[in-house]
Amino acid sequence: MAVRLLRRNLVICMVALIMVLMVFQRRLHFAIIDFGYLIRPLWDKDISDFDTIIPHYYAEGMHMKERCEAHGWTFPTDPSRTMPKVYDALIFSVELDMLEIRMHELWDVVDHFIIMEAN
Repeated sequence: MAVRLLRRNLVICMVALIMVLMVFQRRLHFAIIDFGYLIRPLWDKDISDFDTIIPHYYAEGMHMKERCEAHGWTFPTDPSRTMPKVYDALIFSVELDMLEIRMHELWDVVDHFIIMEAN
């Protein structure tokens, strides 16, 4: 009788342990995913901590040299110095209309389009 009672208690404890482990595994999965949110106060800065705000100077027909001067930067005038290339990378799936609009709007300012296919 005592052996049967001990065996029954052992089975109940094993089932309870398995259930606890299953719940813990599920919670552990979410804890790993949310780890970035847990440590966010360590690496996140308040927006008021940023001390420099770069104003945006833009007007239709404004030359790039004038924009650079408005920011206090120098515009390279040496013809031997090459301008940096502008790449536009995007993930494309089925939004053909959006791709056409994007390419039409950025065609004059982008040197290379990089399109990655998504499924």
